[in-house]
This record gives sequence, structure tokens and C-alpha cells, in this order.
Amino acid sequence: MEIIVMLLVIAGIIGIIFLNVYFLGTTYKTSEEGVMIRSGLAKIEILYNDIIEVRESEAFAGEKGSQMIGLPMGNPDRLVIKTTKKSYVVSMSGSKTLARKIKENNPKVEVVGSF
Repeated sequence: MEIIVMLLVIAGIIGIIFLNVYFLGTTYKTSEEGVMIRSGLAKIEILYNDIIEVRESEAFAGEKGSQMIGLPMGNPDRLVIKTTKKSYVVSMSGSKTLARKIKENNPKVEVVGSF
């Protein structure tokens, strides 16, 4: 009986992770001050004035010292957003459009890659 309960708990945790990642996905919304990136239940706000560099990334599992946003599985679009405090690797569809919007809102940002 304890094994069945344990298996049900594990299945529930896996189900929650699956729903969180695949049905909520990774999206972004821009404002006058910055960009809000949502991945599952996580929400990260990055101010335009804090962004130093935006570039494409070939790294599948992220880059050393950076925070991964989204899952790279099945999504070749990965964008590195380097800020004054940390770096983010964003894995989502439409990352090139996001890079262009960041550049439009902060012309001082260095953009590396084919955007």
C-alpha cells in the first residue's frame, strides 16, 4: 500500500512539472521599462537599462553562470540576455523578435548575431 501511495505522489509531481512546462510554456511581454518573461509559473522582469548584450546561443544546456528560462528541448531558438547583474539564457519561439524589441527600446544594447 505504501508503494502505491509513493508511486501516485511521484506520478503527481511528474504531472505537475509536465503541465507547468508544456501548457504554460515560455512567453514574454514588453513594456516601456523592460521585458517580462514567463516560463511555467516563474516570472522574470528584466529592465532595458540593465541589459548590456543580447546574442544567440548554441549551447543546449545553457551557459556557465547563467539562469535558464524555458526548456531547450525541441526549441533551437536560444537567446542570451546579459545584464549588469546576471545572464539569462531564454529558450523559446520568437527569441529573435524579442532581441529586436530589446534593441528598439535600448539602442545602447550590443546585439550579436543575425537579428
